[in-house]
Amino acid sequence: MVVRSSSGSTPPNGSTVVLSATNGTLSGSNFTGQSTVALLLTNGRASAVFTPTAAGTALITARLESSVGETTISVGGVSTVVFHIDRVVPNVGDPAGGNHVTIFGQNIVPR
Repeated sequence: MVVRSSSGSTPPNGSTVVLSATNGTLSGSNFTGQSTVALLLTNGRASAVFTPTAAGTALITARLESSVGETTISVGGVSTVVFHIDRVVPNVGDPAGGNHVTIFGQNIVPR
C-alpha cells in the first residue's frame, strides 16, 4: 500500500501515517494488539504486522493528511500465535538433560 501526501508527493521523514485494521490487530516494535496506530514515516515507509482475529475479510486503511489508501485481504483462519519467554528457571542444567524447568512469559499454554 502506498500513500502519498495531499499534494501527491512522497511524504517527508517524520510524517505521521495512521494505520487501522478490521478483523484483527496491528503490532510493531513498540506496540501490540492495536486496531489503530499512528506511525512516523522513514524514507516514505512505516510497517506493522497484521494478526487476524477470525476468518473472513479484513480492511487495512492508511491515512496521511487528507489522503486515504485501503486494501481488503482475505483471512483464511487464525494461525498467528505470538508468545514471549521472559525467563527459564533454572537457566543452566545438566548437559545430558533430564532437568525440569519452569518457563515464565506471556501467551504460553502449559501442556
